[in-house]
Amino acid sequence: QSKSLLVFERIEALEGSDAQDFHFFLGQIFTDTKDVHVMITSKKSIGLSPLVGAGENIYELGPLTLRNTVKLFAFLCPRVHSPHERKELLEVLVPGVDTKGHAEAADERSYKINAILGGGIPAKTFSIAYQMSSEEFEELKRV
Repeated sequence: QSKSLLVFERIEALEGSDAQDFHFFLGQIFTDTKDVHVMITSKKSIGLSPLVGAGENIYELGPLTLRNTVKLFAFLCPRVHSPHERKELLEVLVPGVDTKGHAEAADERSYKINAILGGGIPAKTFSIAYQMSSEEFEELKRV
């Protein structure tokens, strides 16, 4: 017997009858299956307590570190084409990391880069990565 994990992201975007239909759908999953787990990302609780067999565990996540924000950006950005280019961009934007991965204290440049790339919020970084022009990308590397 196998187990399954269903992942639903940004559920807060569902409103009205769509939200009700989603709750009904989840209720059916929890009633009709035994080895299915559900992970939902949302900016707020979605109120699963009335559903049979469901429990809601809320984990508040903070923003990504600058290093992880740059890694995500480099992975998503269509202007970065290879693993080598991703590594170079990381070295340019996040210098000062020792061999054990410990970053030095954040400075004004780090704060500026972090702000440009969405402040550590993955959804913002995703959007910025795809919308950034060539000129903006070159400017980012010179910050």
